[in-house]
Amino acid sequence: MAGLRDMGISGESTLLTILGLFSNYIVLLVIMLLVPETTSIPLAPDALGVIRVAGTRITLDTVVETFLDGATAEAIQEQYPSLDLSDIYAVISYYLRHQREIDAYLQVRQATAAEKRESAEQQFSPIGVRDRLLARRQTVA
Repeated sequence: MAGLRDMGISGESTLLTILGLFSNYIVLLVIMLLVPETTSIPLAPDALGVIRVAGTRITLDTVVETFLDGATAEAIQEQYPSLDLSDIYAVISYYLRHQREIDAYLQVRQATAAEKRESAEQQFSPIGVRDRLLARRQTVA
């Protein structure tokens, strides 16, 4: 304490300063515990209603399906470097909190994709495509 006295700080004022800082810390801690932080979910629908991670072309479907396949948030970021790691965690967290609704959305998307695929296959039959392409290649060559 001799060093503090030389600077004009007594033991009492040091103790009061420490208690003041400690009480400020306690107040901050209480505020952090009582006031929940609101984090915006980085998801936005595009013009066609497809939900994408905001600011990217990556769909909610892609992130959720990759997560369900066992990938970690870090692995997802390696596969899709345009995604921020914090956004990936936020999307996964949102999925885990709203699993029923998102699973329903994903089922609708899968059904829509299946309908479009069937329609395209009826319009443009994939049967014999390889043979037709090979025949076309031989007539050109």
